[in-house]
Amino acid sequence: MGNKSSTNNNDGLSPGRLAIDGKWDEVRALIDAGTVDCSLAKVRIQPLIVFAATRSQWGIVTQLLARSADPNATLISDSGHVLSTPLRTAADRGALEVVEQLLLAKAVVDLPMHQGRTALLSAATRGDYDVVRRLLSAKANVNARARVSTPEEETPLSAAARARNNDERVVGVLLDAKAAVNWDSDSHSGSVPGGGGLPPLAVSIGAHAIRVAQMLLAAKADVNAPQAQQQAAAAITAGRPPDMLVTLLQVV
Repeated sequence: MGNKSSTNNNDGLSPGRLAIDGKWDEVRALIDAGTVDCSLAKVRIQPLIVFAATRSQWGIVTQLLARSADPNATLISDSGHVLSTPLRTAADRGALEVVEQLLLAKAVVDLPMHQGRTALLSAATRGDYDVVRRLLSAKANVNARARVSTPEEETPLSAAARARNNDERVVGVLLDAKAAVNWDSDSHSGSVPGGGGLPPLAVSIGAHAIRVAQMLLAAKADVNAPQAQQQAAAAITAGRPPDMLVTLLQVV
């Protein structure tokens, strides 16, 4: 068997060079042949497993995991921030089977990334019920906050409240996992200090997700929170169904 390649070399047959060129069948063949050290393989500065995940090459990710690639491999910025992991990328793309394989391989479910982002936040932002449920079963922090912009923060619940597919099951499973509905009164482990942002109820009103707002109110979201009232007033001013909002939020 030939020498194993770390893919840091520049020859055209290295997995790193082939991956950059999009020649994934050839990368797969090299891995199958056992000529790649999967624990060290890189594409420029990225671990090969991270690069493959960002290209949605889930078969390659599975191959690498089977050959002892690190499920917690990271892409690190010049400033030392974690920008990407295979788990977060798989969650962000809705690759449930790969999420499952990574978790079975002992991927850290809440491995902290730049600005506090987590795999669960990515899945909730997509409104991906199956991935959210699997990450919660792996004890993902349901109340982790991330700074989405300065100074705005977001939690998985607030992200789910504005998800485009408006899957109420995601909100429901997060509430079942004790997601905090009132930011000022509920504690947040893993919070990003000094931030702000809209709590879930205000987000749902702004997104005109009335059923989600009703679910949050049933979970004792604060209807009198200034952000909720402001979003309701703005919705009415914008001509959204006023009777429904007035009844829901008791805005006069």
